[in-house]
Amino acid sequence: MLINGYLILSFYTNEVRGAVVRSSLCVVLAVYLAFIIYLILRNTTLYSRLRSSVSKSS
Repeated sequence: MLINGYLILSFYTNEVRGAVVRSSLCVVLAVYLAFIIYLILRNTTLYSRLRSSVSKSS
């Protein structure tokens, strides 16, 4: 995970030019990081408590 993040950051700082490309890459990186955080939290008690509270309110 750490090496993967380092490679993405290294590519981002060295190769990406232009405002539109940088902005789109920022969005992609934010989605990627949110997905990784989701995968980490998915098997925790916090996730199960949040999921049960959402299902109770529906």
